[in-house]
Amino acid sequence: MKNLKLLFIAIIAIVISSCSKDDPEPKGHFIYKGETYDLECATVYDLGESGNLSFRSYKVAIMSSQGNHKNQIKFGINSSSLDCIELGTYKYKNLSSVKNFFYGLTIEYDLEYNEDSKIIGGKRITWYDSDVDFEGTVTVSEKGEDRKFTFDITVIIDGKKEKLTGEFCGELNNL
Repeated sequence: MKNLKLLFIAIIAIVISSCSKDDPEPKGHFIYKGETYDLECATVYDLGESGNLSFRSYKVAIMSSQGNHKNQIKFGINSSSLDCIELGTYKYKNLSSVKNFFYGLTIEYDLEYNEDSKIIGGKRITWYDSDVDFEGTVTVSEKGEDRKFTFDITVIIDGKKEKLTGEFCGELNNL
């Protein structure tokens, strides 16, 4: 009977340990309309100096994966540092010629692709849609070696406002 109890306990332990296999936590997410969308990686494109306006422009794309991403937040950011994206809070302005602001916001979620990698489904909200506007901030901070982006954005479509919040903390891949 004692051996049967030990066998039963061993079987329970094996089942519990095999069921508790944790998936790695995503590096970030955003929440929009009550739904959470994961973010895993970030790419930064250096667009160069602004000339005589003394700031540097970057395009930041934070997405769920490289290649055919399912979710993405993409925006430009004008940093007063000429060397990197400066830490701090950037307010949204739909102008690309003002330093210490972010601009040109695009949000994509639940994207689906065909076999040719063309988008065939999902949702895209972008600054160049005539019925769309944005308000809010992106805060850039450091966490160890990583950059952390915190989003507090209001999406305005046809006058109706919806909050988008979230964060991403990870390595920035420079292109």
